[in-house]
Amino acid sequence: MPDVLFAIDPGPHTGIAIKISGNYHTATLTEPTELWDMLNHYRPDTVTYEDFIGSGMRDVNINGTLQLVGAIAGICHVLNIKCIKNPPQARRAFIQDARDILVGQTGRTQHEVDALAHLLLLEYQIKNGKA
Repeated sequence: MPDVLFAIDPGPHTGIAIKISGNYHTATLTEPTELWDMLNHYRPDTVTYEDFIGSGMRDVNINGTLQLVGAIAGICHVLNIKCIKNPPQARRAFIQDARDILVGQTGRTQHEVDALAHLLLLEYQIKNGKA
């Protein structure tokens, strides 16, 4: 298993989950530059993120999320980080496991739970040769 894995639930409140040396860490970010700085600092082996296509009426949140998704792929390309996008529903099988890992931690958000579920999905994909 790689040393550093990174999962992103993009949006106006972006959920982040990182696995470093076997330990999970989560955060919620509101500034894209915080995310970019974290990717540059941690240089994960693999990044996974929730794909966001967007539909219906556009607003500032949808536009920002679309831009963030594109930026994630671009930053990973520039930093030579393996990048895997997954559809939103792919994380659902791992939601309860993510909640169980974060139980008792104060201040966690649903965005962090979703990001951790994506990280658990990534670990499953790596273990089964699908990533």
